[in-house]
Amino acid sequence: MNYFKSHKALIWILIVLLIINASAMGTMLYFRFFERPEFSAGFIPERPPRFLQDRLKLNEEQRDCFAKMHMGFREAVAGIREDMAINRREVLEEITKSEPDTIKLMKLAAEYGELHSSLKMQTVRHFLEMKGKIRPEQKEFFRKFIQSMSAYDDMPSHDRRRGPDRGRKYRHGQDKRNN
Repeated sequence: MNYFKSHKALIWILIVLLIINASAMGTMLYFRFFERPEFSAGFIPERPPRFLQDRLKLNEEQRDCFAKMHMGFREAVAGIREDMAINRREVLEEITKSEPDTIKLMKLAAEYGELHSSLKMQTVRHFLEMKGKIRPEQKEFFRKFIQSMSAYDDMPSHDRRRGPDRGRKYRHGQDKRNN
């Protein structure tokens, strides 16, 4: 009996830790199985994002058309994205060697630039194709959507998780480009 009184604080701490762990695991399971993020680094969903379909108020014909365009885009960029990942691994392997080959690193950097350029060209083609299929009343939201993606791309990678409105902000919340 004395044992439980002397360890009462320890037991409460263990109970609180068990509750925290159970909450964390529940949250992870929820996001793993029930809620899919629309965008994340390196991920291209199978269909155009649901919010885009909803906000543009696509009709059924447009939804089908956008889905086909999106699948074509995924197929067109899959190889490019894979080559970019391989290139990044090769750069990391080379740069971590005891005596990295600078010429090889510069060649890999140039190849990555070409791959990135090719990816951007495919993306531009895809967005122009999408733009050609929207109705006049959908164009304003589409323009804002494209601008928000541009703001996201312009951000340093460590700022991306905070959202596109933070990409150009500095210490005191001022946008240095507009001053």
